[in-house]
Amino acid sequence: MFGKRLCGARVGRPRKAAGRRLRLEPLEPRQMLSAAAAVDEPGGDAAGIGDLQNYLRVTEINYHPSAPTEDEIALGFNDKNLFEFIELTNVGATTIDVSVADFTTGIWFDFAVGSISSLAPGQRVVVVANRDAFAARYGTAALARVTGVFINDPNDGTVGFDPLANSGELLKLIDQHGITVQKFEYDDSGDWPSRADGWGSTLEIIDANGDVTDGKNWRSSGQYAGSPGGAGLARVEGLVINEVLTHTDPPDVDAIEILNTTGQPIDISGWYLSDVGTTEGSYLMYRIPAGTIVPAGGYHVFDEYDFNWSAGADPDDFALNGAHGDHVWLWTSAAEGKLERFAAHVEFQAAANGESFGAWPNATGDLYPMKSVTLGEANSGPRVGPVILSEVHYNPGDMANVDQLEFIEIYNPTPAAIDLTEWRIRRGVDFDFPAGTSLGAFSTLLVVPFNPTTDMAARNAFKSHYGLATLPAMVGPYTGKLADGGEAVQLQRPDEPPLEEPDYYPRLLEDEIDYNDKAPWPTAADGGGSSLHRASLGAWGHDPAGWTAAAPTPGTAPFAAVGGTLDVIVRDDDDPLAGDDRGEASALPTGRAWLDEWDAFWVEFWGASANSNTVDVTGFSLDLRYNTTVFSALEIQFGPAFTLDQDGLIRDEFGRIDHLSGRTSLDGIGDDKFVLLARVRFGPTDADAGLPVDAIGGYVSPSDALALEVLGGQVQLDSIGWTTAQTTVPDVPVWPVMYDLDDDDWVTLADLSFFVVDYTHWVGEPGAPRAAASDFDHSGNVNLGDLSYFVVNYLRSRGQGDVNYSERFPAFWQPPAEAAEAASALAGLSDAAQSDSPGDASVDVPDVGGSNGTDGDVRGPVVTRGTRHRRVTAVLDPDAVRAAAWAQGPTSARAVARAKVLRAVDRLVEIETRWSP
Repeated sequence: MFGKRLCGARVGRPRKAAGRRLRLEPLEPRQMLSAAAAVDEPGGDAAGIGDLQNYLRVTEINYHPSAPTEDEIALGFNDKNLFEFIELTNVGATTIDVSVADFTTGIWFDFAVGSISSLAPGQRVVVVANRDAFAARYGTAALARVTGVFINDPNDGTVGFDPLANSGELLKLIDQHGITVQKFEYDDSGDWPSRADGWGSTLEIIDANGDVTDGKNWRSSGQYAGSPGGAGLARVEGLVINEVLTHTDPPDVDAIEILNTTGQPIDISGWYLSDVGTTEGSYLMYRIPAGTIVPAGGYHVFDEYDFNWSAGADPDDFALNGAHGDHVWLWTSAAEGKLERFAAHVEFQAAANGESFGAWPNATGDLYPMKSVTLGEANSGPRVGPVILSEVHYNPGDMANVDQLEFIEIYNPTPAAIDLTEWRIRRGVDFDFPAGTSLGAFSTLLVVPFNPTTDMAARNAFKSHYGLATLPAMVGPYTGKLADGGEAVQLQRPDEPPLEEPDYYPRLLEDEIDYNDKAPWPTAADGGGSSLHRASLGAWGHDPAGWTAAAPTPGTAPFAAVGGTLDVIVRDDDDPLAGDDRGEASALPTGRAWLDEWDAFWVEFWGASANSNTVDVTGFSLDLRYNTTVFSALEIQFGPAFTLDQDGLIRDEFGRIDHLSGRTSLDGIGDDKFVLLARVRFGPTDADAGLPVDAIGGYVSPSDALALEVLGGQVQLDSIGWTTAQTTVPDVPVWPVMYDLDDDDWVTLADLSFFVVDYTHWVGEPGAPRAAASDFDHSGNVNLGDLSYFVVNYLRSRGQGDVNYSERFPAFWQPPAEAAEAASALAGLSDAAQSDSPGDASVDVPDVGGSNGTDGDVRGPVVTRGTRHRRVTAVLDPDAVRAAAWAQGPTSARAVARAKVLRAVDRLVEIETRWSP
């Protein structure tokens, strides 16, 4: 019966005939012999039929070995498939006979011809692709557990050596009765571990008595190249690659953050850090220096000054690939040039410039684009959108053409339309948005499995099923089908092509959902008539709590168009924190209209929720850029409400404050008032970069030396999430200090010597071109008033107290912009006064402050009509008159008064023509 002998001889499988084999496979799991008969058979299973099914398990598979090393190639093993193996283990408590086992699918191996016929409890046996190659990689001692060499499966039509399929293959192991011991198909995708697919690890079973067909019950080996025939080295626990910065422009550099999640420091001296590697040698890149300790619960950050110090000249240097995505590996090493155990590994996609990937939840989750870079600290949390997957209907139910009723809805929460050219959807289904597709402001777009332009039957069925009066904006078809059991759907946007690849668009992760049909995901969406709806704009797509199940609403997103505002205010250095005890104020504080080059001051950031009085501000995030020519950032203060997750790095050498952010746990913040988020104190730079007073040319003007710029300003709104803030940044001019006439950062006798030359001269007077720089009170001439201001500020210097100015400073430094218009208007007024015949006429210039030495009237020709005189009166703003006169710089009292009229029409309040008796 099936090769058994019942007369005292060895019980076993029949031996192979030359060139052929006869196999009889009974229906599974039918048993052809009784347990009692098996027990009575000499040499039979001691515990009866079923021991193999109960206790023999495939526990390790090396289906895609890493490439051969240089030493292995030198020995003649240049085919990586020669290192394949399958390990089996006796997981029972008694010895079992494995000589009656047989691999019949995937590989072909008869254990009856093997060198190992039985396994004690816990013992392992290995079948290999090539014995010599196996010994070269794992050592001759490992051959003790090798029972033989498998061959290809003749049933698949191949000839010669047929390696295990790298993309997955069905394996079947039977016993002497043809009854299945194990049958399963491994894979290289989905829930199956990816690192075993050619990246230096093997597949290891987690629970040998668990579901062997479930990819989640397998893991990648911790030991490099696996541990065939043995338990292997202990796995490295407690180290996480927690954040990677992969796309940077100078002066920023790529960086890798290692987190120690344990309560004890971990010494990583001599370990190896690398990016993509397919051979043992390519993993041997950056060797971590001796004495490198990751503190308990702490972080260690490596950057390109460590692992790319030669900028690629050293072959062991590497930089992370921000355009295509990359891997980062951390391996232990017992000796230089020898990998030992896998310690940590991450894989990531293309990245936006300056955006990091971080584990979320911190230390335990997968990598995801972060809101901000937090190297050396806990991660900030995922960046969401701004374009989001707002609704996903993956299982409409049980009905005709149900697959045509699926849809994916995307939503644009921003106030501007977005061009979706080169955008796409990947993972569960695939779709490339046609060039020129636009997603309107605060609008949705459906992606459907049919062509909404040409498939009228599907259009009408969709419209009828969802009770739509009109079809919403939609595109399609996508390829594939949304899995009812759950899968990932990813929205990708394009980045700018790299200079070296002008036709390649990196694909950045915009948003993603990885749904499931089991709790904690809303189960009503799995065929119960509901779809998955995004709970809020800020809800993370991977978080089940960020989704609800509700009736489908294709084309209608329930998010209110509520945004946030971010106002920047420049205030005096000695101003306290404004607002109430929560930092709120009904109106924005008054900011500085101008600064001088020696000022110290605060730049304050005030937030609010726009267009609503019910939405709270719960957090903020921004990057600040500024000009370092004149000022330096000195310190950061946070608003009294924003006490959580405070962050912000002053990088004054680059004119940057990175990731200024914080959160609040208080309710009602910023919903109907402005709230102080944070502020930054600035002071003069150590060295004067120069805002000179041109005492020779008499030229003075303001500068845009502050150049404040807010990048990525966001506010987090309760129930809305993170949204780009409408940001207002003031244009605050910076003026040179007038009294420092020689621009040496100190008001001294040298400046007085300049002033003395200008003393008593009119502004613009021939022979006194410097008078404009010394007219400190802008009276039109350099006099005792100006000397008094000089004396008050004598010996003042950069950073040593406030400088005192006239109340007129700096409003009159330049002539009115409408000077040409003023001259034209006055010319017309003059013509009206001088019409008809000569007479006595005047133009009144009220309140000129006596600076012109006249009574303020300018007299000219008269016009008479009978007994009446025609009189023209111009009523002017006094300050405008002074400004016009100061800028004009005439040389006589009469001309000064005339100039004040000509240059002041932009401030004209009233022109009145009347006849006097």
